[in-house]
Amino acid sequence: MSGLPLGTVDAAFDVDILLYTNTPNPKLIKKYSSHQEASKIFGIFYGNRARNPQNKRYIPYIMMQEAMKDIKMQIFQDRNLILQKINEPIQNNPDKTESLSDNNDNTNNQNNLNTNSLLRNSEAIREQWKLKGGKLYSTTVSGGISYLSYNNDGFSMKGNGFNLGLNRGFYKFKAPQYTTGRSTWSSFSLFESIEFSQMKSTIEMAEIPDITSEYQTLTLALQLGYVKGIGRYLTETKWKGLVFGIHYKPTMVATISDSESDPYFNYTSFSIDISSASFNSAMNKIAPKPGYKFSLFVLPPINDKPLFINASLGITLYN
Repeated sequence: MSGLPLGTVDAAFDVDILLYTNTPNPKLIKKYSSHQEASKIFGIFYGNRARNPQNKRYIPYIMMQEAMKDIKMQIFQDRNLILQKINEPIQNNPDKTESLSDNNDNTNNQNNLNTNSLLRNSEAIREQWKLKGGKLYSTTVSGGISYLSYNNDGFSMKGNGFNLGLNRGFYKFKAPQYTTGRSTWSSFSLFESIEFSQMKSTIEMAEIPDITSEYQTLTLALQLGYVKGIGRYLTETKWKGLVFGIHYKPTMVATISDSESDPYFNYTSFSIDISSASFNSAMNKIAPKPGYKFSLFVLPPINDKPLFINASLGITLYN
């Protein structure tokens, strides 16, 4: 007896065996859903009856269920053809163990590819850090407090107040070389700024009562300087540290609350800045995160102008 051995039907394949009587009015005898049971029926039926034409009373039908369809198949007279149809889906599907092994191999290969890709990207990012240079633009919004003082031949003035400022410019930036220890970088910088301040001052003179006044000033400045970053790499692509800067800051000051006061230019002013910085390197750009910035601005006394000191704290956005 040829054909595939009995009992090879995979339970994952749905097949119903319907037995009908070979009469003018066929009658359903039994519907078999168990594949093992169906295989036994085939063996018993064909072994005891199908090979004996005199005793053939039943004709098997097979129904294949696919998705939502219920398709009746043609009558098969040959046992091998029936078993072939039953086992065909199994032959088309690989063995479960082999399938799992293949999946594991594919997963391992994919993981190896991903690892190699990450290594290549990491090396490219590091090289990008070494070679990247150019302008790094930043904008700082800040707020702070101010102090002024003036003394001259029995005349003195002291005051304090607050200020709001906007600072915009760029660094001539070169990323630090990757190292596991401390690393530094330096940069040329050029900025412009505008600042509004509200001051309250007290004038003291001999033999007359103190005079108290309030006024508002607007300051425009050009800031040219040098900055130094000191920090370390947290990862191959992330640098974090402090940035120290000193800038020459020629400044135009106007008292906007007093129409009789003329603006004046101070060419000796300078500023000292300390800010936090955290830089992340991407494949083709350097993307710094926002950081805090502390700024100290000193305007020395010139002729009859007072000493002016401002300390402010702001947040710096890079683009």
